[in-house]
Amino acid sequence: MNNTKRGIIILKEQIINQIAAGEVVQKPASVVKELTENAIDAQATTIDIVIQNAGKSLIQVIDDGQGIYPEDVSLAFERHATSKIYDINDIYDLYSYGFRGEALASIAAVSRVEMFTRPEDREIGSHALVENSKILKIEPAACPKGTNILVKDLFYSVPARRNFLKSDNVEMKNIWEEFYRIAIPNNNITFSLTDNNELKIKLLPTNLKQRIIEIFGKQYDSKLLYIEEEFPFATIKGFISNPTVAKKNRGNQYFYANGRYFRSPYFHQMIMKAYEGLIDKETFPAYVFFITLPPHKLDVNVHPSKIEIKFQDEHLIAATLNSLAKKALGISGLMPDIDFDAIPTHIFSINSSKSNFNFPKHPLTDTTQLFNQKINAQRDIINENYKDLFNEISLIENDSKINYDNLEFQVFDNRILITKMKDGILVGDIESILARLIFEQLSKNKNNINSESQQVLFPIIINIDSKFLGTFLSAQSTLESLGFKFEKISNNQFQAVGIPAHGYIKEEDIEDFVYQILELPETGAAININKLYISLALHGAKKQLMTLTPDSINNILFELFSLPDPQKGIGGKNNFIILSLNNLLQLIQSYE
Repeated sequence: MNNTKRGIIILKEQIINQIAAGEVVQKPASVVKELTENAIDAQATTIDIVIQNAGKSLIQVIDDGQGIYPEDVSLAFERHATSKIYDINDIYDLYSYGFRGEALASIAAVSRVEMFTRPEDREIGSHALVENSKILKIEPAACPKGTNILVKDLFYSVPARRNFLKSDNVEMKNIWEEFYRIAIPNNNITFSLTDNNELKIKLLPTNLKQRIIEIFGKQYDSKLLYIEEEFPFATIKGFISNPTVAKKNRGNQYFYANGRYFRSPYFHQMIMKAYEGLIDKETFPAYVFFITLPPHKLDVNVHPSKIEIKFQDEHLIAATLNSLAKKALGISGLMPDIDFDAIPTHIFSINSSKSNFNFPKHPLTDTTQLFNQKINAQRDIINENYKDLFNEISLIENDSKINYDNLEFQVFDNRILITKMKDGILVGDIESILARLIFEQLSKNKNNINSESQQVLFPIIINIDSKFLGTFLSAQSTLESLGFKFEKISNNQFQAVGIPAHGYIKEEDIEDFVYQILELPETGAAININKLYISLALHGAKKQLMTLTPDSINNILFELFSLPDPQKGIGGKNNFIILSLNNLLQLIQSYE
């Protein structure tokens, strides 16, 4: 660090612009978002997006909107220059996407920008060249009505920023996500996206449901439930998916406020609660919600990309979303009937005529936090030599090995294993234990397992979302080295004709598994083989969980305690905990 005393200075305009650009232009997808939203605000009916090298070389957005008058072209590249607001009151009555007047200025600060633009009532348009915030040329030019902007060499003037860009597959995936977010609510506009000179998608004007199906996939054609209700505080409409098409990936979930996409973990949680009991805990429904309300009741200016929004009536809207989703599922006959006979009401029998037992005032689940607090230090009681844990319950034979054949245990719901240990009990997560064992087997045999494949009886069709296509093609050879075999049907459609012979993946789970791999964080040109093994192990554990027998559990325990650090699960959590008698007594006596 330089300790030389330095005085306060006013930054140069170029540095100010590049700092400001960092808030708006974080990646190529940011440019696509800003330029496409500008085109929509200009009332375009057709918007064509052209991408080269995942936007690093070229991002081009062509629209047939209103265009810019020659006298306003230079102003368009100035910071805080906008046609959306004229006084402070306009901020609270906004229906446009943009309003701060920073997009073009921010983009021009970190790239080379070329623009052709012409209003409909002018015969001649304008041509502008801007580099590093400097306008190099503005001249008359013959061009079609609307605006054509080319953004070249993104971050060329800020090499450090360019070095932080992700792989082409990741950046292209981000561009696709922005494309979908914008295309869904603007179903009256024609959109196209061309990637490296190949037209990838063209969406023609259609109704909202059809636009969603075109993006989500044909499998949703008869699986979307419509919602629309008007309330004093807002109008809410949209679609939620039938539980039968719930996926293990988190895509296809969208919230919009006055047509603007936003993220809300809180609202998402309320939607997920409506599906409780209808879908597996590790799957996600598809949904698209449009919330329309007076602009003064929300603040979109809380995030540089405007993807986080503050609502005046946030809790009310959240509760309403939950209620509307439940209503739609109920009307469609998808809410389950309650089978009271199947609900366990006790864990041990009590003769009520002879007992004065007082049940706790709080539900048993309230002990979770207390339980966690009491066992945090339990690892200290686990001896490195795990067989010593059994030596007081007569399970050690003369050869000092554990006699698993005589080990007594209880299994609850095929998930929890409880067995007596030295001075206490072992409580294990069977699925986590299975996953660890499978992972160890895959890692140990990775040199022998690569070529083993089993042909499926009927080929399984897999539709690869365009935003994942590049990642899938890059990962295909790695997946096939594990035993998967794919054949291309069309640009975005493949069929799986082979699966790994080890049996850890069921045929019906192939598509979910592939998407799970494609959505691994920062998946790029190369996929970490250990992450593939972890995914295979998790799938295999779920499959084996349904076929457990007492003998197989004995074998599981034998294999587990033959591993180094058997308590450690593949996800970093525990496979089991050991509670001493003192731990148990403290837990019972401390419960209120």
